[in-house]
Amino acid sequence: LELTRATFDTWLQPTRAVGRENGTLIVQVASDPARAWLESRLRGVVERALARVAGESLEVRFVVKEER
Repeated sequence: LELTRATFDTWLQPTRAVGRENGTLIVQVASDPARAWLESRLRGVVERALARVAGESLEVRFVVKEER
């Protein structure tokens, strides 16, 4: 309820969790602009949702998918 469907579809749907280190969930994103946008606008929303689902506080780190 904190996001519009368009925001979710554009910025969060293409992401995926790729790891967890010391209380930080690592989330892979498609590009550097996507990483910057998520960091500046949605990090708090994602961290609050994770805390509700996981039952513990987790930080989020967004990383850009490596090209092969």
